[in-house]
Amino acid sequence: MHYAGSKSGLRLSPHQPSLGKPRHPSPQKAHRINPLSDHSLLLWIIGILLTVTGFAGLLLPVIPGAPLLFLGLLCGVWAEDFRYVGVWTLLILAGMAALTYLVEFGASALGVNKF
Repeated sequence: MHYAGSKSGLRLSPHQPSLGKPRHPSPQKAHRINPLSDHSLLLWIIGILLTVTGFAGLLLPVIPGAPLLFLGLLCGVWAEDFRYVGVWTLLILAGMAALTYLVEFGASALGVNKF
């Protein structure tokens, strides 16, 4: 903090903002603070639907569960503008979802050939 030269040394410089004034965000910042815009709300709804369908796919063999779960996660991450989940995490999860799908597909193909 910058202090002007006074006897006590506690007077703020006129170049520094006053500490007593409450700071209000500008209209541009207030728009960015809004956590749920129309775009992110739509992405959250799609992400929730994909996640629920993906969980159903873990039990039902007709629905590909792992890829739908990953797409649901991707929609949620996109709705939050990739603030909490990074690119490397998404790439690792995409690889795991693809591997899970391939193992599931291969196991069902081997099961059909065997019986």
